[in-house]
Amino acid sequence: MLREDLFQLTRAGQVVKLEPKVFRVFCFLIENRKRVVSKAEILDHVWPGEAISESVLPRSVAVIRRAVGDTRAKQEVIQTVHGHGYRFVASVEAPEADPSPVEHPAEPRPLDEESDFVGRHQALSRLEQAFEETLSGHGRIALLVGEPGIGKTRTVERQLELVGDRASAYVGCCFEGDGAPSYWPFVQILRSLIDDIGDEDLAEILRAGDGDLVPLVPELADRLPRVLESEPFEGEQARFRLFDSLAGFLRRCGKLRPLVLVLEDLHWADRDSMLLTSFLAGALRDSAVFIIGTYRDIQVCREHPLGALLRDLARAPHCERIVLSGLDADHVVELLRRTAGKEIESRVSAAIVEMTEGNPFFVRELALLVADGGSFGVDGKHELPLQLPQGVRDAVGLRLESLSTACNRLLSLAAVIGRDFNSRVLAEVSGESHEAQLELLGEALAAGILTEHSTVGTYSFSHALVRRTLYDELRFSQRVLAHRDTAAAIERIYGAHATEHLAELAFHLFESAVGGDPLRSVEVSVRAAELAHRRCAYDESVRHFERALEVLDLAEQADSSRRCELLLA
Repeated sequence: MLREDLFQLTRAGQVVKLEPKVFRVFCFLIENRKRVVSKAEILDHVWPGEAISESVLPRSVAVIRRAVGDTRAKQEVIQTVHGHGYRFVASVEAPEADPSPVEHPAEPRPLDEESDFVGRHQALSRLEQAFEETLSGHGRIALLVGEPGIGKTRTVERQLELVGDRASAYVGCCFEGDGAPSYWPFVQILRSLIDDIGDEDLAEILRAGDGDLVPLVPELADRLPRVLESEPFEGEQARFRLFDSLAGFLRRCGKLRPLVLVLEDLHWADRDSMLLTSFLAGALRDSAVFIIGTYRDIQVCREHPLGALLRDLARAPHCERIVLSGLDADHVVELLRRTAGKEIESRVSAAIVEMTEGNPFFVRELALLVADGGSFGVDGKHELPLQLPQGVRDAVGLRLESLSTACNRLLSLAAVIGRDFNSRVLAEVSGESHEAQLELLGEALAAGILTEHSTVGTYSFSHALVRRTLYDELRFSQRVLAHRDTAAAIERIYGAHATEHLAELAFHLFESAVGGDPLRSVEVSVRAAELAHRRCAYDESVRHFERALEVLDLAEQADSSRRCELLLA
């Protein structure tokens, strides 16, 4: 029984003494029991502004577990979600005689069917099947692949929730950029794993020669200096000893309690981590260790360090590659409903399906926009939000930052042309040479910003929201000039009367009318409207006539008879 008002924990009728800071950690976890609480949150709440060692919090959790009869192996009260934090998973009850909460170990809560996890149940089923095989002593590897925001991390988190107390899970995140030491994801995993193991168990697990692990985790030498004696080696032999020692250590840990090791963002991993992963893939096949990796396929070419690892793993029968693509329309609508907390208007839902192509991150951001009363309007032929959420702009911006300045400039001009664009038109607008433009387009293709059509010279932005972000970043004057240049390029390449490009020409003349020739814009808009009418595209025809009327007000030589003609049309 926990009495927060008395700062007292009672178990089996006996008061269990806890240090004040440890007691506060326990209370904070209970208060936030519906979610995983990050280590940073706990430190900020219990030790605000204090400089403490990394081992303080794990040891506090270990003290709490001992106090309530929990263990690292069972985790029936406090569950460790490595790489993320801790979660209180026991039930909380209030007896009739005393309104204070009483803690009882229990199974983790069932998964919330109203959460934002939608459309990934097939991938989750494959992960769960691989995990079940791991429990029987057949180590498995699963690689989740997909573009940023597609749900790789969320799917892994869901799997870890399902794993619950059946295994210990540890997460190592690869670091983008320079500065991180070699084997960084494994260093994170080992630190967390060792923090969870008491000295007695650790002494039992370690073997002669495991001193090879000390360069990775120096804390081992402080914990058990006598156990860790090994003969020094250098070069390739030293690396093999390190790999072999780590494999043996993980195998023995898996015998005590199955392990799930998550390697996040392998596309950023150093080459040494790739080699170690490949080694462990073979060395842990007969162990209770399940390795899950995530990576972005758009950032992995054949020459990428990850390419060699993927080729090695592709030959391994116990390795599975799970590709996550965009959610289908029904799942997007369901995710919109769950995130916004209400049904979304069908026209808006359809627009979001098309814009996001099922990317869950983009869907959630737009759902929150709708929930907050954000407005949608017509842009060209489509419904688009009048202002993109900051989260979408930030996410797209991070992807664009990896590209050169010249590539970003070219993409901004392409965004003015449209979601789909022709390289000839882009070259006319940008002034880039054929060779330079091909190189810059190749850079954008490799980054997954663009896709290439089967028709030579035709490209598309991978997401409408990528194109929209680039477009919104341009100043108004830049947009007007770029639309004017695009209209001129279309006329030079296809001719002023090219039927198939008439609507496109009318759009760019309309957008540049304030800095161009309004009467020319009216003329082409009327022709585009008449063409659309002949093709029974009445909504499109009306839109062109409305634009003609709007632009007519800008023309100094406009007369009332012309306005009357357009209104009657």
